[in-house]
Amino acid sequence: MNLKTIESIAGSQFVWAILCIIGVYVAYRAVKKYIEDLKTENQKREEKVLEIYEQQKLESKDREDRLMNHVERTTDTLSEINVSMDRLHEEVRTANGRIDDVWKHINITK
Repeated sequence: MNLKTIESIAGSQFVWAILCIIGVYVAYRAVKKYIEDLKTENQKREEKVLEIYEQQKLESKDREDRLMNHVERTTDTLSEINVSMDRLHEEVRTANGRIDDVWKHINITK
Protein backbone atom coordinates (compact mmCIF):
# COMPACT_ATOMS: atom_id res chain seq x y z
CA MET A 1 0.00 0.00 0.00
CA ASN A 2 1.26 3.34 -0.86
CA LEU A 3 0.76 6.64 0.94
CA LYS A 4 -1.97 7.88 -1.44
CA THR A 5 -4.10 4.84 -0.85
CA ILE A 6 -3.74 5.23 2.91
CA GLU A 7 -4.63 8.94 2.68
CA SER A 8 -7.71 8.20 0.57
CA ILE A 9 -8.86 5.51 3.01
CA ALA A 10 -8.27 7.83 6.01
CA GLY A 11 -10.14 10.64 4.27
CA SER A 12 -13.10 8.47 3.35
CA GLN A 13 -16.37 9.23 5.13
CA PHE A 14 -17.22 5.56 5.04
CA VAL A 15 -14.13 4.66 7.10
CA TRP A 16 -14.89 7.43 9.65
CA ALA A 17 -18.50 6.26 9.86
CA ILE A 18 -17.33 2.72 10.56
CA LEU A 19 -14.85 3.99 13.18
CA CYS A 20 -17.59 6.05 14.85
CA ILE A 21 -19.93 3.07 14.89
CA ILE A 22 -17.18 0.90 16.40
CA GLY A 23 -16.41 3.64 18.97
CA VAL A 24 -20.08 3.95 19.95
CA TYR A 25 -20.36 0.15 20.19
CA VAL A 26 -17.25 -0.06 22.41
CA ALA A 27 -18.55 2.77 24.60
CA TYR A 28 -21.96 1.06 24.82
CA ARG A 29 -20.35 -2.24 25.87
CA ALA A 30 -18.22 -0.46 28.49
CA VAL A 31 -21.23 1.35 29.95
CA LYS A 32 -23.29 -1.86 29.89
CA LYS A 33 -20.52 -3.76 31.72
CA TYR A 34 -20.21 -0.93 34.25
CA ILE A 35 -23.98 -0.98 34.89
CA GLU A 36 -23.97 -4.77 35.29
CA ASP A 37 -21.09 -4.52 37.76
CA LEU A 38 -23.00 -1.86 39.69
CA LYS A 39 -26.11 -4.06 39.75
CA THR A 40 -24.09 -7.00 41.06
CA GLU A 41 -22.42 -4.85 43.70
CA ASN A 42 -25.75 -3.31 44.73
CA GLN A 43 -27.33 -6.75 45.00
CA LYS A 44 -24.48 -7.93 47.25
CA ARG A 45 -24.85 -4.81 49.40
CA GLU A 46 -28.60 -5.28 49.61
CA GLU A 47 -28.13 -8.90 50.70
CA LYS A 48 -25.62 -7.77 53.32
CA VAL A 49 -28.01 -5.06 54.57
CA LEU A 50 -30.83 -7.60 54.80
CA GLU A 51 -28.54 -10.00 56.65
CA ILE A 52 -27.57 -7.26 59.10
CA TYR A 53 -31.24 -6.28 59.46
CA GLU A 54 -32.24 -9.86 60.29
CA GLN A 55 -29.36 -10.15 62.76
CA GLN A 56 -30.37 -6.87 64.43
CA LYS A 57 -33.97 -8.05 64.52
CA LEU A 58 -32.95 -11.24 66.35
CA GLU A 59 -30.73 -9.31 68.76
CA SER A 60 -33.53 -6.83 69.36
CA LYS A 61 -35.96 -9.67 70.10
CA ASP A 62 -33.45 -11.17 72.52
CA ARG A 63 -33.00 -7.80 74.26
CA GLU A 64 -36.76 -7.36 74.45
CA ASP A 65 -37.21 -10.83 75.95
CA ARG A 66 -34.51 -10.19 78.55
CA LEU A 67 -36.03 -6.80 79.36
CA MET A 68 -39.52 -8.26 79.74
CA ASN A 69 -38.09 -10.98 81.98
CA HIS A 70 -36.41 -8.32 84.09
CA VAL A 71 -39.63 -6.26 84.24
CA GLU A 72 -41.59 -9.32 85.35
CA ARG A 73 -39.05 -10.12 88.07
CA THR A 74 -39.06 -6.49 89.18
CA THR A 75 -42.86 -6.51 89.28
CA ASP A 76 -42.84 -9.69 91.36
CA THR A 77 -40.28 -8.18 93.73
CA LEU A 78 -42.31 -4.99 94.05
CA SER A 79 -45.42 -7.05 94.79
CA GLU A 80 -43.54 -8.85 97.54
CA ILE A 81 -42.31 -5.51 98.90
CA ASN A 82 -45.90 -4.22 98.83
CA VAL A 83 -47.13 -7.22 100.82
CA SER A 84 -44.27 -6.76 103.31
CA MET A 85 -45.08 -3.04 103.63
CA ASP A 86 -48.75 -3.87 104.25
CA ARG A 87 -47.77 -6.31 107.01
CA LEU A 88 -45.35 -3.76 108.47
CA HIS A 89 -48.10 -1.14 108.36
CA GLU A 90 -50.44 -3.45 110.28
CA GLU A 91 -47.73 -4.25 112.81
CA VAL A 92 -47.01 -0.52 113.31
CA ARG A 93 -50.73 0.14 113.69
CA THR A 94 -50.98 -2.66 116.26
CA ALA A 95 -47.90 -1.36 118.09
CA ASN A 96 -49.37 2.18 118.11
CA GLY A 97 -52.58 0.78 119.57
CA ARG A 98 -50.63 -0.99 122.29
CA ILE A 99 -48.57 2.12 123.02
CA ASP A 100 -51.78 4.16 123.23
CA ASP A 101 -53.15 1.57 125.66
CA VAL A 102 -49.96 1.81 127.75
CA TRP A 103 -50.19 5.63 127.84
CA LYS A 104 -53.84 5.44 128.76
CA HIS A 105 -53.01 3.01 131.52
CA ILE A 106 -50.17 5.24 132.76
CA ASN A 107 -52.41 8.31 132.69
CA ILE A 108 -55.19 6.47 134.55
CA THR A 109 -52.89 5.29 137.30
CA LYS A 110 -51.49 8.74 138.00
